[in-house]
Amino acid sequence: MIGKKILVVDDEAPFRIFLRKLLERLGASVETSASGLVALEIANREMPDVLIIDWMLKDSLDGLQIAAELRRRNPNLATVLITGYPSPELERRVKQEPRTIHLSKPFEADDILAAIQAVIELEN
Repeated sequence: MIGKKILVVDDEAPFRIFLRKLLERLGASVETSASGLVALEIANREMPDVLIIDWMLKDSLDGLQIAAELRRRNPNLATVLITGYPSPELERRVKQEPRTIHLSKPFEADDILAAIQAVIELEN
């Protein structure tokens, strides 16, 4: 994670705080947002290498829509979609997206670190 710019988007503050602390300890530069719309603004200033985003956000856009918009700006964006509501339909949608994997909540630190490493290693 050292040297990676990571954007964490989740409307649940405990997840944002947990991920920020974990990833900063590993040397990543981390920005966080509770909103997909604010995440787009943050990405205008500082395009991340990795996006960790909740699927179901409280704004009008879901996590995959935000990821698609950011991928138009950075085709190499690696995305970890996190959700407390996994489904076969969501899994199908995730598989259609480049450099995107999903991780179900709740998860442990090792799970998110493995997911980030796996998505970084995916071919474009």
